[in-house]
Amino acid sequence: MSFVNEFELQIAVISDQKLKYLSKRLTAVRKERFRKNESLQCETIERAFTEEEFQKFMDGVENPFHRACFVMMGALGLRVGELLALSGRDLDREELLIDSTKGSYKARFRLPDSILGIIHATEPDDKLFPISDKMLRQAFAKYRKKVGLNRLYMYTKPCGPKNIRNRRYDLTLHSFRHYALQKAYLISKDVDLVRRLARHKHLETTLQYFRKNRKDEVENLLQKMASPKIATIMTNKNLKED
Repeated sequence: MSFVNEFELQIAVISDQKLKYLSKRLTAVRKERFRKNESLQCETIERAFTEEEFQKFMDGVENPFHRACFVMMGALGLRVGELLALSGRDLDREELLIDSTKGSYKARFRLPDSILGIIHATEPDDKLFPISDKMLRQAFAKYRKKVGLNRLYMYTKPCGPKNIRNRRYDLTLHSFRHYALQKAYLISKDVDLVRRLARHKHLETTLQYFRKNRKDEVENLLQKMASPKIATIMTNKNLKED
């Protein structure tokens, strides 16, 4: 019996509390042991589509089915796994049950007619969007390149059997979720309301979606602070050096 199979048999009989503790310990051990192989986190870049980028991207999507997938993600803030998990059983007239792929927080939303119009009636066990994760990501990458939004922000450290430096792009499928949540905030100005839309348990998680690179804003601020008076003071002949 392999280690994985033996491990699965052991965790199948332990309590929920012990499972949560085990999950935390495994995560901590992995981060400690494989810290050098982890990619840099993109905390200082803007992950969301702008309105102009979203429109530009959608104009380049000629496949109606792909278009429906991207609209659902951009309108409801769905993670890709949540979109692909939706089935006819989750659709009850104008309401859609969304089961989060992170945690256990489910939400039922009454959908507007414009969104319902792109969901076709289906049997309970049929997927609303029958496509694999890999195929949808490949389609996204194709359209991203087609419309000229293939911006790189970094290469990872060499990793894997072939020691390859993988590309990391500004815009990914998850950028639709960032776009939806940021747009929701611009409309409502209510962070807690956005939290409910995002299906987050904690407000701190939602706030991470509004982190952005403000380098340009900082530089502009410095320009305004560096007034002519500052220049005069710094060039004053009476200024003594330390």
